[in-house]
Amino acid sequence: VCEGNSFTFIGDNATNYTSLLWTSGGDGTFNDNTILHPTYTPGSGDVSMGSVYLFITATDGINTAKDSMLLTVLPLPAGNAGSDFVICEGQSATLNGTSNLTYSWTPSATLDNPAVANPVATPTTTTTYTLTIANSCGTINDDAIVTVNPLPTVDPGPDVSVCSSLSTILNASGTGTSWIWAPAATLDNPNIQNPTATPVVTTTYTVTATNSCGSATADIIVTVNASASVEAGAPQTVCAGQNASLTASGSTTYEWSTTETTQGITVTPVATTTYLVTGTSTCG
Repeated sequence: VCEGNSFTFIGDNATNYTSLLWTSGGDGTFNDNTILHPTYTPGSGDVSMGSVYLFITATDGINTAKDSMLLTVLPLPAGNAGSDFVICEGQSATLNGTSNLTYSWTPSATLDNPAVANPVATPTTTTTYTLTIANSCGTINDDAIVTVNPLPTVDPGPDVSVCSSLSTILNASGTGTSWIWAPAATLDNPNIQNPTATPVVTTTYTVTATNSCGSATADIIVTVNASASVEAGAPQTVCAGQNASLTASGSTTYEWSTTETTQGITVTPVATTTYLVTGTSTCG
């Protein structure tokens, strides 16, 4: 019989008696202990012991006959999966379930032993573990959640170039919950994920991302390119009909008033001539 239920005697038999008396070896009660087929309700002691002996005595006034039976009392499933846990990626948690019967945890793949009260769980992602407690009297389920927080990661993005006196937004990504950039002097806010940088010279910025599982750092280089400039070289004096070599500097590409686009050109002026060169770079 299951805990909380009663047992009615239906298979017992007695003849030629004038009176009957049922008694219990435990602490349960009969609805009428003087009839042949009474109903017995187990007490808490019977449940705790797991069984109870019941005795019947029949008499015809002269002779007495006695018999007994063992009634097994099954407990209702009881217990719970215990507390939830928060761990960092790569760590473990020891579950703390309780049960008045056996243990069966699922999913079992990330448990060292799914059939014990306190298995060690090593999940790679947040996982809900279910403890099932069951017998022929019923089944209960309870959950314990193991939350897995990621280790900190940070990616400041690719290196960038800016022209002198201009700004660029640094775009970090990752699993941080707080951010610190250095050096801070040329940043509008060193404590946010995406500060604006206005360096005056080429600068290496270091970003540190922090969460509950630690911190990670990475670097990004902001190259500062100078504004465009060009030099055509010093004035030259040659005889009419002679060659002069002109070489420009200070830019990336060049275009001369002769329409030539090389850095250096050779000219043969027949009279005093001014040659103009236009230089272009990434900044103008």
